[in-house]
Amino acid sequence: MTIAHGAIVHGPCYIADKVFVSFKSIVYTAIVGRGAFISYNAVVTNGVRIPPGRFVPPGASIDSQEKADALSKVPKA
Repeated sequence: MTIAHGAIVHGPCYIADKVFVSFKSIVYTAIVGRGAFISYNAVVTNGVRIPPGRFVPPGASIDSQEKADALSKVPKA
């Protein structure tokens, strides 16, 4: 797991292996699956579960399970 400068992780939460939490993003009361990428200034909250290998776009607010389930896979590039 890598947590960049200015990111906030506030529990209870679980962040699996090989996750990147980008600059100024917030993870609050959430579960983040292995290999997920949370982009700059994104918010993941409200007890959602980010599936493994998913990409949270810059500035996104993922505050429902429906939004989390609709995330695309992390791009190869």
